[in-house]
Amino acid sequence: MTLASSSVTRPARPGFATARPGNRPRPWRPDGRGLWGRISQAPTSLIAHPVMSCTSSASQDALGSAAVNDHSDAQRSASAAQLSRSITFVQFVLLIVGAALLLLPSHLHSLLRSLLLFAMPTLFLWMWRLLSSLNREAVEVIDAWTPAAAVSPAGGPPVLAPSGAICSKTPAKSRASETLSQLIRTPSMPPLATWGEPLGETFSLRSRSYLRTRVKQPSIASLFELVALDCFAMEDPADRFDIATRSDHWLRSERGSEDEDGPFTLLLNIVIPSANNLCLVAYFRPRVAGSLKDLELPEVRLFWDWVEGSDAFRNERLKLIPRVAKGSFLVQKGVGATPVLLGKKIKVHYFRTPRTFEVDLDVGSDPVANGVCRLVRDVMASSVCLDLAIALEGRSEQELPERMLGALRCEYMDFRTCAVPTPPRPL
Repeated sequence: MTLASSSVTRPARPGFATARPGNRPRPWRPDGRGLWGRISQAPTSLIAHPVMSCTSSASQDALGSAAVNDHSDAQRSASAAQLSRSITFVQFVLLIVGAALLLLPSHLHSLLRSLLLFAMPTLFLWMWRLLSSLNREAVEVIDAWTPAAAVSPAGGPPVLAPSGAICSKTPAKSRASETLSQLIRTPSMPPLATWGEPLGETFSLRSRSYLRTRVKQPSIASLFELVALDCFAMEDPADRFDIATRSDHWLRSERGSEDEDGPFTLLLNIVIPSANNLCLVAYFRPRVAGSLKDLELPEVRLFWDWVEGSDAFRNERLKLIPRVAKGSFLVQKGVGATPVLLGKKIKVHYFRTPRTFEVDLDVGSDPVANGVCRLVRDVMASSVCLDLAIALEGRSEQELPERMLGALRCEYMDFRTCAVPTPPRPL
Protein backbone atom coordinates (compact mmCIF):
# COMPACT_ATOMS: atom_id res chain seq x y z
CA MET A 1 0.00 0.00 0.00
CA THR A 2 1.35 3.40 -0.94
CA LEU A 3 1.20 6.55 1.12
CA ALA A 4 1.30 10.20 0.26
CA SER A 5 4.65 11.59 -0.81
CA SER A 6 4.98 13.59 2.41
CA SER A 7 5.32 10.45 4.57
CA VAL A 8 7.47 7.37 4.58
CA THR A 9 6.11 3.87 5.22
CA ARG A 10 7.27 2.54 8.55
CA PRO A 11 9.54 -0.48 8.10
CA ALA A 12 8.39 -3.77 9.60
CA ARG A 13 9.81 -4.38 13.06
CA PRO A 14 10.49 -7.76 14.61
CA GLY A 15 7.66 -8.96 16.81
CA PHE A 16 4.97 -6.88 15.03
CA ALA A 17 2.66 -8.18 12.35
CA THR A 18 2.83 -6.48 8.97
CA ALA A 19 -0.03 -4.32 7.78
CA ARG A 20 -3.02 -6.28 6.49
CA PRO A 21 -4.93 -5.23 3.39
CA GLY A 22 -7.35 -2.51 4.26
CA ASN A 23 -5.37 -1.27 7.25
CA ARG A 24 -3.47 1.94 6.74
CA PRO A 25 -0.09 1.83 8.50
CA ARG A 26 0.92 4.84 10.50
CA PRO A 27 3.61 7.01 8.87
CA TRP A 28 7.16 6.57 10.15
CA ARG A 29 8.94 9.74 11.28
CA PRO A 30 12.52 9.57 10.06
CA ASP A 31 13.46 12.62 12.16
CA GLY A 32 13.09 10.59 15.36
CA ARG A 33 10.29 12.69 16.86
CA GLY A 34 8.11 9.63 17.39
CA LEU A 35 8.40 7.66 20.61
CA TRP A 36 9.88 4.59 18.92
CA GLY A 37 12.28 6.76 16.96
CA ARG A 38 13.52 8.48 20.12
CA ILE A 39 14.02 5.13 21.84
CA SER A 40 15.87 3.71 18.84
CA GLN A 41 18.35 6.60 19.05
CA ALA A 42 19.17 5.92 22.69
CA PRO A 43 22.25 3.93 23.72
CA THR A 44 21.73 0.17 23.56
CA SER A 45 22.96 -0.24 27.14
CA LEU A 46 20.04 1.79 28.44
CA ILE A 47 17.52 -0.30 26.52
CA ALA A 48 19.13 -3.60 27.45
CA HIS A 49 19.28 -2.75 31.14
CA PRO A 50 16.24 -0.73 32.25
CA VAL A 51 17.48 -0.94 35.85
CA MET A 52 21.14 -0.38 35.02
CA SER A 53 23.62 0.91 37.57
CA CYS A 54 23.50 4.65 38.14
CA THR A 55 27.28 4.83 38.44
CA SER A 56 29.06 4.76 35.11
CA SER A 57 31.88 2.28 34.65
CA ALA A 58 34.79 2.08 32.25
CA SER A 59 32.90 -0.30 29.99
CA GLN A 60 29.96 2.11 29.74
CA ASP A 61 32.29 5.02 29.04
CA ALA A 62 33.91 3.06 26.20
CA LEU A 63 30.61 2.29 24.53
CA GLY A 64 30.89 3.00 20.84
CA SER A 65 28.79 3.02 17.77
CA ALA A 66 29.58 -0.62 17.00
CA ALA A 67 27.73 -1.86 20.09
CA VAL A 68 24.75 0.33 19.28
CA ASN A 69 24.52 -0.92 15.71
CA ASP A 70 25.04 -4.59 16.61
CA HIS A 71 22.38 -4.80 19.34
CA SER A 72 19.75 -2.18 18.56
CA ASP A 73 17.66 -4.55 16.42
CA ALA A 74 17.80 -7.29 19.04
CA GLN A 75 16.70 -4.95 21.82
CA ARG A 76 13.85 -3.51 19.79
CA SER A 77 12.80 -7.04 18.95
CA ALA A 78 12.76 -8.02 22.65
CA SER A 79 10.64 -5.01 23.59
CA ALA A 80 8.27 -5.61 20.70
CA ALA A 81 8.00 -9.31 21.53
CA GLN A 82 6.97 -8.50 25.11
CA LEU A 83 4.18 -6.23 23.90
CA SER A 84 3.15 -8.73 21.22
CA ARG A 85 2.84 -11.56 23.74
CA SER A 86 0.71 -9.39 26.01
CA ILE A 87 -1.64 -8.46 23.16
CA THR A 88 -1.89 -12.13 22.15
CA PHE A 89 -2.84 -13.07 25.70
CA VAL A 90 -5.62 -10.46 25.80
CA GLN A 91 -6.93 -11.67 22.42
CA PHE A 92 -6.90 -15.24 23.71
CA VAL A 93 -8.92 -14.30 26.79
CA LEU A 94 -11.48 -12.44 24.67
CA LEU A 95 -11.75 -15.45 22.34
CA ILE A 96 -12.39 -17.81 25.24
CA VAL A 97 -15.07 -15.52 26.66
CA GLY A 98 -16.79 -15.20 23.27
CA ALA A 99 -16.76 -18.95 22.71
CA ALA A 100 -18.21 -19.53 26.18
CA LEU A 101 -21.07 -17.13 25.50
CA LEU A 102 -21.92 -18.99 22.27
CA LEU A 103 -21.53 -22.57 23.47
CA LEU A 104 -22.75 -22.51 27.05
CA PRO A 105 -26.47 -23.05 27.71
CA SER A 106 -28.48 -19.94 28.44
CA HIS A 107 -29.10 -20.91 32.08
CA LEU A 108 -25.31 -20.75 32.69
CA HIS A 109 -24.90 -17.26 31.28
CA SER A 110 -25.59 -15.67 34.63
CA LEU A 111 -22.85 -17.79 36.22
CA LEU A 112 -20.45 -16.76 33.46
CA ARG A 113 -21.26 -13.10 33.98
CA SER A 114 -20.56 -13.46 37.69
CA LEU A 115 -17.19 -15.05 36.95
CA LEU A 116 -16.35 -12.27 34.50
CA LEU A 117 -17.25 -9.59 37.02
CA PHE A 118 -15.05 -11.33 39.57
CA ALA A 119 -12.09 -11.64 37.18
CA MET A 120 -12.41 -8.19 35.59
CA PRO A 121 -10.58 -6.24 38.36
CA THR A 122 -7.67 -8.66 38.18
CA LEU A 123 -7.48 -8.32 34.40
CA PHE A 124 -7.62 -4.52 34.54
CA LEU A 125 -4.95 -4.47 37.27
CA TRP A 126 -2.68 -6.65 35.15
CA MET A 127 -3.16 -4.46 32.09
CA TRP A 128 -2.54 -1.30 34.13
CA ARG A 129 0.72 -2.70 35.54
CA LEU A 130 1.82 -3.79 32.06
CA LEU A 131 1.15 -0.41 30.48
CA SER A 132 2.74 1.42 33.44
CA SER A 133 5.86 -0.71 33.14
CA LEU A 134 6.19 -0.13 29.40
CA ASN A 135 5.59 3.60 29.79
CA ARG A 136 8.09 3.89 32.66
CA GLU A 137 10.81 2.06 30.73
CA ALA A 138 10.25 4.24 27.68
CA VAL A 139 10.37 7.46 29.71
CA GLU A 140 13.51 6.35 31.56
CA VAL A 141 15.28 5.58 28.29
CA ILE A 142 14.32 8.95 26.82
CA ASP A 143 15.20 10.88 29.98
CA ALA A 144 18.53 9.12 30.38
CA TRP A 145 19.57 9.97 26.82
CA THR A 146 20.04 13.70 27.26
CA PRO A 147 22.59 16.04 25.68
CA ALA A 148 24.34 16.36 29.06
CA ALA A 149 24.90 12.62 29.16
CA ALA A 150 26.21 12.16 25.67
CA VAL A 151 28.67 13.49 23.15
CA SER A 152 28.56 13.23 19.40
CA PRO A 153 31.91 12.47 17.77
CA ALA A 154 32.48 13.94 14.38
CA GLY A 155 31.16 11.62 11.75
CA GLY A 156 29.74 9.10 14.22
CA PRO A 157 26.68 8.36 16.33
CA PRO A 158 26.33 9.61 19.90
CA VAL A 159 28.09 7.70 22.67
CA LEU A 160 28.06 7.99 26.44
CA ALA A 161 30.14 10.79 27.85
CA PRO A 162 33.05 9.55 30.03
CA SER A 163 32.51 12.05 32.84
CA GLY A 164 31.14 10.71 36.11
CA ALA A 165 27.86 8.96 36.79
CA ILE A 166 24.49 10.00 35.41
CA CYS A 167 21.19 8.60 36.69
CA SER A 168 17.95 8.78 34.80
CA LYS A 169 15.66 11.56 36.07
CA THR A 170 18.39 12.67 38.49
CA PRO A 171 21.64 14.14 37.10
CA ALA A 172 23.38 13.46 40.40
CA LYS A 173 26.94 12.23 40.12
CA SER A 174 28.61 9.83 42.50
CA ARG A 175 31.92 8.12 43.14
CA ALA A 176 32.07 4.37 42.82
CA SER A 177 33.20 2.66 45.99
CA GLU A 178 36.35 1.25 44.41
CA THR A 179 37.49 4.77 43.50
CA LEU A 180 37.31 6.20 47.04
CA SER A 181 40.70 7.58 48.03
CA GLN A 182 40.53 6.23 51.61
CA LEU A 183 38.65 2.98 50.92
CA ILE A 184 38.96 0.38 53.69
CA ARG A 185 38.00 -3.17 52.78
CA THR A 186 36.31 -4.72 55.80
CA PRO A 187 35.16 -8.30 56.50
CA SER A 188 31.48 -7.28 56.50
CA MET A 189 31.62 -5.05 53.43
CA PRO A 190 28.81 -5.44 50.85
CA PRO A 191 29.80 -5.90 47.20
CA LEU A 192 31.58 -2.82 45.87
CA ALA A 193 29.12 -2.49 43.00
CA THR A 194 26.20 -1.92 45.40
CA TRP A 195 27.36 1.25 47.16
CA GLY A 196 29.20 4.49 46.61
CA GLU A 197 29.37 8.15 47.58
CA PRO A 198 27.17 10.85 45.99
CA LEU A 199 28.96 14.12 45.44
CA GLY A 200 28.13 16.78 48.01
CA GLU A 201 27.76 19.33 45.24
CA THR A 202 24.57 17.60 44.07
CA PHE A 203 22.69 18.54 47.26
CA SER A 204 21.29 22.03 47.90
CA LEU A 205 21.73 23.46 51.38
CA ARG A 206 21.20 26.81 53.08
CA SER A 207 23.31 29.63 51.69
CA ARG A 208 25.01 32.33 53.75
CA SER A 209 22.08 34.68 53.18
CA TYR A 210 19.39 32.03 53.72
CA LEU A 211 17.90 33.71 56.79
CA ARG A 212 17.11 36.80 54.67
CA THR A 213 16.53 35.41 51.20
CA ARG A 214 15.50 31.78 51.84
CA VAL A 215 17.79 30.81 48.97
CA LYS A 216 19.65 27.51 48.94
CA GLN A 217 22.80 26.73 47.02
CA PRO A 218 24.75 23.58 46.08
CA SER A 219 26.99 22.40 48.90
CA ILE A 220 30.73 22.25 48.43
CA ALA A 221 32.47 18.89 48.82
CA SER A 222 31.33 17.09 51.96
CA LEU A 223 33.35 17.60 55.12
CA PHE A 224 33.82 13.84 55.52
CA GLU A 225 34.59 11.22 52.91
CA LEU A 226 33.03 7.77 52.87
CA VAL A 227 35.75 5.19 53.58
CA ALA A 228 33.92 1.94 54.43
CA LEU A 229 30.53 0.28 54.70
CA ASP A 230 29.45 -2.72 56.78
CA CYS A 231 26.21 -4.70 56.78
CA PHE A 232 25.68 -6.78 59.91
CA ALA A 233 23.05 -9.36 60.84
CA MET A 234 23.13 -9.51 64.64
CA GLU A 235 22.06 -12.42 66.79
CA ASP A 236 21.09 -10.12 69.65
CA PRO A 237 18.95 -7.05 68.77
CA ALA A 238 20.75 -5.00 71.43
CA ASP A 239 24.05 -5.48 69.58
CA ARG A 240 22.83 -3.31 66.72
CA PHE A 241 23.76 -0.21 68.71
CA ASP A 242 27.15 1.16 69.76
CA ILE A 243 29.06 -0.71 67.07
CA ALA A 244 32.38 1.13 67.41
CA THR A 245 33.06 -0.02 70.98
CA ARG A 246 32.90 -3.74 70.21
CA SER A 247 36.22 -5.34 71.12
CA ASP A 248 36.15 -7.44 67.93
CA HIS A 249 35.45 -4.51 65.61
CA TRP A 250 38.04 -3.69 62.98
CA LEU A 251 38.27 -0.10 64.27
CA ARG A 252 39.74 -1.37 67.53
CA SER A 253 42.46 -3.30 65.76
CA GLU A 254 43.34 -0.40 63.45
CA ARG A 255 46.55 1.35 64.44
CA GLY A 256 45.97 4.70 66.09
CA SER A 257 42.20 4.40 66.30
CA GLU A 258 42.19 5.21 70.03
CA ASP A 259 45.16 7.62 70.05
CA GLU A 260 44.96 11.37 69.82
CA ASP A 261 47.03 11.21 66.65
CA GLY A 262 44.83 8.56 65.05
CA PRO A 263 42.18 9.25 62.41
CA PHE A 264 38.80 10.56 63.53
CA THR A 265 35.88 8.44 62.30
CA LEU A 266 32.23 9.44 62.03
CA LEU A 267 29.85 6.45 62.01
CA LEU A 268 26.30 6.50 60.66
CA ASN A 269 24.53 3.35 61.83
CA ILE A 270 21.14 2.73 60.19
CA VAL A 271 19.24 0.13 62.23
CA ILE A 272 16.99 -1.57 59.66
CA PRO A 273 13.75 -3.24 60.82
CA SER A 274 14.09 -6.94 59.98
CA ALA A 275 13.80 -10.41 61.45
CA ASN A 276 17.58 -10.96 61.35
CA ASN A 277 18.45 -7.67 63.11
CA LEU A 278 20.12 -5.80 60.26
CA CYS A 279 22.20 -2.68 60.59
CA LEU A 280 24.03 -0.78 57.86
CA VAL A 281 27.06 1.14 59.13
CA ALA A 282 28.78 3.83 57.04
CA TYR A 283 32.20 5.14 58.09
CA PHE A 284 33.37 8.66 57.26
CA ARG A 285 36.73 10.34 57.78
CA PRO A 286 37.83 13.96 57.25
CA ARG A 287 38.44 14.82 53.64
CA VAL A 288 41.36 17.10 54.51
CA ALA A 289 44.65 15.91 55.97
CA GLY A 290 45.63 16.82 59.50
CA SER A 291 43.50 17.61 62.51
CA LEU A 292 39.94 18.69 61.82
CA LYS A 293 39.94 21.00 64.85
CA ASP A 294 42.63 23.18 63.30
CA LEU A 295 40.26 24.40 60.56
CA GLU A 296 38.66 27.78 61.26
CA LEU A 297 35.49 27.27 59.27
CA PRO A 298 31.84 27.85 60.29
CA GLU A 299 30.84 24.29 59.44
CA VAL A 300 33.77 22.84 61.41
CA ARG A 301 32.96 24.91 64.50
CA LEU A 302 29.31 23.86 64.26
CA PHE A 303 30.34 20.24 63.90
CA TRP A 304 32.42 20.23 67.11
CA ASP A 305 29.69 22.11 68.97
CA TRP A 306 27.32 19.39 67.85
CA VAL A 307 29.67 16.55 68.86
CA GLU A 308 30.33 18.06 72.29
CA GLY A 309 26.76 19.23 72.89
CA SER A 310 23.83 17.52 74.57
CA ASP A 311 21.57 14.98 72.91
CA ALA A 312 18.80 17.58 72.74
CA PHE A 313 21.06 19.97 70.82
CA ARG A 314 22.20 17.15 68.55
CA ASN A 315 18.64 16.18 67.73
CA GLU A 316 17.78 19.79 66.91
CA ARG A 317 20.54 20.10 64.32
CA LEU A 318 21.10 16.72 62.63
CA LYS A 319 19.12 16.41 59.43
CA LEU A 320 18.88 13.75 56.76
CA ILE A 321 18.44 14.51 53.07
CA PRO A 322 17.06 11.47 51.21
CA ARG A 323 16.96 11.15 47.44
CA VAL A 324 15.68 8.30 45.29
CA ALA A 325 18.00 8.40 42.29
CA LYS A 326 16.07 5.55 40.71
CA GLY A 327 12.93 3.81 41.88
CA SER A 328 9.21 3.37 41.46
CA PHE A 329 6.67 6.13 42.00
CA LEU A 330 5.57 4.54 45.28
CA VAL A 331 9.13 4.47 46.64
CA GLN A 332 9.80 8.06 45.55
CA LYS A 333 6.65 9.30 47.29
CA GLY A 334 7.33 7.23 50.39
CA VAL A 335 10.93 8.36 50.83
CA GLY A 336 10.48 11.92 49.59
CA ALA A 337 13.24 14.45 49.03
CA THR A 338 12.68 16.96 51.84
CA PRO A 339 15.35 17.39 54.53
CA VAL A 340 14.13 16.08 57.87
CA LEU A 341 15.39 16.65 61.40
CA LEU A 342 15.95 13.07 62.48
CA GLY A 343 15.66 13.70 66.21
CA LYS A 344 12.05 14.85 65.78
CA LYS A 345 11.00 11.78 63.78
CA ILE A 346 12.84 8.76 65.17
CA LYS A 347 15.00 7.81 68.13
CA VAL A 348 18.65 8.72 67.60
CA HIS A 349 21.40 7.38 69.86
CA TYR A 350 24.87 8.92 70.11
CA PHE A 351 28.08 7.21 71.26
CA ARG A 352 31.45 8.92 71.53
CA THR A 353 35.00 7.69 72.06
CA PRO A 354 38.25 9.70 71.78
CA ARG A 355 38.51 9.01 68.05
CA THR A 356 34.99 8.05 66.99
CA PHE A 357 31.51 9.55 67.05
CA GLU A 358 28.65 7.19 66.25
CA VAL A 359 25.11 8.15 65.27
CA ASP A 360 22.59 5.29 65.49
CA LEU A 361 19.28 5.76 63.69
CA ASP A 362 16.57 3.54 65.17
CA VAL A 363 14.28 3.54 62.14
CA GLY A 364 11.85 1.08 63.71
CA SER A 365 11.01 3.50 66.54
CA ASP A 366 8.53 5.38 64.33
CA PRO A 367 5.65 3.52 62.60
CA VAL A 368 5.77 5.63 59.43
CA ALA A 369 9.55 5.42 59.08
CA ASN A 370 9.34 1.70 59.84
CA GLY A 371 6.90 1.12 56.99
CA VAL A 372 8.87 3.18 54.48
CA CYS A 373 12.12 1.45 55.44
CA ARG A 374 10.59 -1.99 55.01
CA LEU A 375 9.22 -0.99 51.60
CA VAL A 376 12.61 0.25 50.39
CA ARG A 377 14.41 -2.74 51.92
CA ASP A 378 12.24 -5.27 50.08
CA VAL A 379 12.61 -3.69 46.64
CA MET A 380 16.15 -2.34 46.99
CA ALA A 381 17.79 -5.30 45.24
CA SER A 382 15.73 -4.99 42.06
CA SER A 383 14.72 -1.42 41.43
CA VAL A 384 16.00 1.19 43.91
CA CYS A 385 19.04 3.45 43.92
CA LEU A 386 18.91 5.50 47.13
CA ASP A 387 21.07 8.42 48.28
CA LEU A 388 21.28 9.41 51.95
CA ALA A 389 23.11 12.56 53.04
CA ILE A 390 23.52 14.09 56.50
CA ALA A 391 24.15 17.72 57.40
CA LEU A 392 23.86 20.05 60.38
CA GLU A 393 21.25 22.78 60.27
CA GLY A 394 22.64 26.30 60.50
CA ARG A 395 20.39 28.78 62.29
CA SER A 396 22.51 31.94 62.45
CA GLU A 397 24.80 33.93 60.16
CA GLN A 398 27.82 32.50 61.98
CA GLU A 399 26.72 28.93 61.18
CA LEU A 400 26.06 29.50 57.49
CA PRO A 401 26.51 28.41 54.76
CA GLU A 402 25.72 24.78 55.48
CA ARG A 403 27.98 22.02 54.29
CA MET A 404 27.32 18.35 53.77
CA LEU A 405 28.83 16.11 56.45
CA GLY A 406 28.77 12.93 54.38
CA ALA A 407 26.66 10.95 51.93
CA LEU A 408 26.00 7.31 51.06
CA ARG A 409 24.52 5.68 47.97
CA CYS A 410 22.91 2.23 48.15
CA GLU A 411 22.47 0.85 44.68
CA TYR A 412 20.38 -2.32 44.16
CA MET A 413 21.68 -3.77 47.43
CA ASP A 414 20.27 -7.17 48.37
CA PHE A 415 20.21 -7.35 52.17
CA ARG A 416 19.40 -11.06 52.04
CA THR A 417 22.84 -11.89 50.66
CA CYS A 418 25.13 -9.02 51.67
CA ALA A 419 24.43 -9.05 55.43
CA VAL A 420 27.18 -10.84 57.36
CA PRO A 421 26.06 -12.86 60.42
CA THR A 422 27.75 -11.41 63.50
CA PRO A 423 28.16 -13.23 66.82
CA PRO A 424 27.07 -11.62 70.11
CA ARG A 425 29.17 -8.86 71.59
CA PRO A 426 32.21 -10.27 73.43
CA LEU A 427 32.14 -9.79 77.17
